[in-house]
Amino acid sequence: MTLLDSRKTLGYLAYLGYHGDAREALKVTKTRKAERRRGRVQRSVFLCYVLGAAGSGKTSLLRAFVRRPVLPHYTPTTRVLSVVNTVEVKGSERYLVLQEVGSNFQEELLRDKRRLEMCDLLCFVYDRSDANSFEYRFDVPPDVYCRQLGLAPPLSVSVMTQPTTDIFNTLTDIAMHP
Repeated sequence: MTLLDSRKTLGYLAYLGYHGDAREALKVTKTRKAERRRGRVQRSVFLCYVLGAAGSGKTSLLRAFVRRPVLPHYTPTTRVLSVVNTVEVKGSERYLVLQEVGSNFQEELLRDKRRLEMCDLLCFVYDRSDANSFEYRFDVPPDVYCRQLGLAPPLSVSVMTQPTTDIFNTLTDIAMHP
């Protein structure tokens, strides 16, 4: 993924014919940890890991973000899926990268401090019509879990029946104001 690998990014730029100064092509930012401590984020690209049970709608959320139709049949995700799109928040354009983490790889990710520090936020997706969709990871209902952690209540989103623009704006706003 080019967001996390500057050498790969520079290789792609060369392949695409970029002849400018490499220092102008890339923007080096402070660590996420340092920005969060200050409470103000300067970056314009945000990485969000999308987690959840198998069949909870992670891939559908990613497809909605890049304006692709929802697939009619469930197909398990067997590799890392990443999508990027622009999101306008309070008049400024930001880039949100959603990276789906398949249910088989979530434990590994959550134990990997280095990978967690690279992301700006985690989005946990669950199917409201399937109690096991949330409870496979947590022992309490979603609203209780959020209340216990001092988080805003869960957002109800359906990529099948309603526009999803608000959820992506909300995710980006949360990343901008940790």
